[in-house]
Amino acid sequence: MQVHEITGLLPPSVTVLGAPNSDAALALVLPEEAPLVARAIDKRRREFATGRALARAALARLGAPAIAIPRAPDRSPIWPEGVAGSISHCDTRAVVAVARREHGTVGVDVEHRDALKRELWASVFLPVEIARLEAQGDQARRGRMALVLFSAKESLYKAQ
Repeated sequence: MQVHEITGLLPPSVTVLGAPNSDAALALVLPEEAPLVARAIDKRRREFATGRALARAALARLGAPAIAIPRAPDRSPIWPEGVAGSISHCDTRAVVAVARREHGTVGVDVEHRDALKRELWASVFLPVEIARLEAQGDQARRGRMALVLFSAKESLYKAQ
């Protein structure tokens, strides 16, 4: 698995790692995690496996042991005591951000698209946000700005 450190995105106290979703990550899923995606399609299993492998690699950088990362009923990862973290994936890659809880919470989102389609705006934005997006230059710029706003909201949601 090709792991890349991502710097400059978040403060240095946060470790951010990314990797392409891969079959190699499937071999790194721990037995306690396997049931979480046992009935998932292959694409979803690769995304999950890559995210969990990255999470363990990031935790290792904090000095934490390589442990299973279960999930809560809302499907969010359950981090070890004293750790805040976030896992995100899209069709092509996964990204993980972790930090010691004393530094606060952390949220991350990764997207592989160039824009958020206009027909999705009403389901993810407030009317005032849509009005501000509509005021942004041309259609391509509005779509890119919508994707940035959506990704920021996802990151904040995960940080909660």
